[in-house]
Amino acid sequence: MTPEAIVRSYDTSIIVRRWLGCWVDFIALLAIFLIPDALNHEMYQRLLPVWVTLGIAYFPLTEGLFGRSLGKLATRTVVVNAQGETPGIGRAFVRTLLRIVEVNPLFLGGLPAGIIAATSKTKQRLGDMAAKTFVLKQEHLRLLGPGNLDQSPVTLKELAIRKRSKWAVAAGYLGLCSVILFPAPFALVAGILGVRDLKQHPEKAGMAGAVFGIVMGCVGTAVIALAIIAPHIGQG
Repeated sequence: MTPEAIVRSYDTSIIVRRWLGCWVDFIALLAIFLIPDALNHEMYQRLLPVWVTLGIAYFPLTEGLFGRSLGKLATRTVVVNAQGETPGIGRAFVRTLLRIVEVNPLFLGGLPAGIIAATSKTKQRLGDMAAKTFVLKQEHLRLLGPGNLDQSPVTLKELAIRKRSKWAVAAGYLGLCSVILFPAPFALVAGILGVRDLKQHPEKAGMAGAVFGIVMGCVGTAVIALAIIAPHIGQG
């Protein structure tokens, strides 16, 4: 099968994986800059161009040559071109340029990319569309290669879209939006209802979205609660 055919079968769980992977990569990039500075500030200053170069080259090299950054390794996802091969440094560089706008942690925590990918039939953000790349779940890589046009019943059954819990889907989207905080309580409620729905209907899919909604909902709701309580604590 082709990468496009595979990603068209995905639900929002791939968006959750990608979003989590982005934050792993953010942490990795912070480590590139912060750890050397903490170990030896003077040497860090002298070698600053080296660290900046490493930061800039992080995504083009890891995704371009191997199809995986540290975040993708952690979340078991891989970026490929339309032929199912590693995209190459050029395409990875295009993805990285648009990542500055779409997946910038200082700009809504990657929410724009999440919304665009979630509404795309092929689960692509703008960087993927421009570079003509796709992000697959690692377990589906074996469907590519010489037999990538296989349309056998077994292959199609494996990729068949299961009916999803509406509560779980809502939790996934609200979880993504929880970076702007106010949807967080709704994400928490939707996630809990999603888990309940999935337990009552095991044939449905969407547990990843439900759990994601609960986690993001808890974090966002806690931040909101602290913001409300903190001024009163200071007055006391």
